[in-house]
Amino acid sequence: NLTNTATLFYTDGDDVPQTLEDTADINIVEPQVALEKAIGTATTTVEIGSIVTYTLTLEHTAQSTTNAYDLIVTDVLPTEVGAVVVNYTTLDTAASTCDDGGRTLTDSYTAPTITFTLSSLDMPDTCTIVYTVTVNANALEGETYSNLTQVASVTTIPGSDPEERIERPTPTDSTDFTVSTATID
Repeated sequence: NLTNTATLFYTDGDDVPQTLEDTADINIVEPQVALEKAIGTATTTVEIGSIVTYTLTLEHTAQSTTNAYDLIVTDVLPTEVGAVVVNYTTLDTAASTCDDGGRTLTDSYTAPTITFTLSSLDMPDTCTIVYTVTVNANALEGETYSNLTQVASVTTIPGSDPEERIERPTPTDSTDFTVSTATID
């Protein structure tokens, strides 16, 4: 909350100094969004060529006081010697819930970053983004890779408005996976 005080100083008709003062409280509302990331395999050890499913869950925290708009979520895929270890495969629109209830969810991929753009997250909604990646042949056997996802920005008004506040809350979550070592039978 902010308190705004206005004071008026003047001299009345009898040449007596006068003061008038009033205050108003302003309640600032801000969306507060939490992010959770899960890997959809029973084990975090995967083979080269494996398809790995990730689920991101977005929700309002207890401190959130308003809807969130124009959410941008990024997932930076791990790299090995400058090449991505996994390639983005697809957004699973059937399993994702962030594109229902009038919301739109879009995705784009420029290696090594996947970007998801969500039009809105109303209070107290929770939604999920489900997507897959494929482990590439340049992944090193026995190596553990970390995969970081973050909410890059959230706005307080839908659409593009020069008066809106752009929050950069950066809640993050990551998952690790290990590439299995080949065995000879």
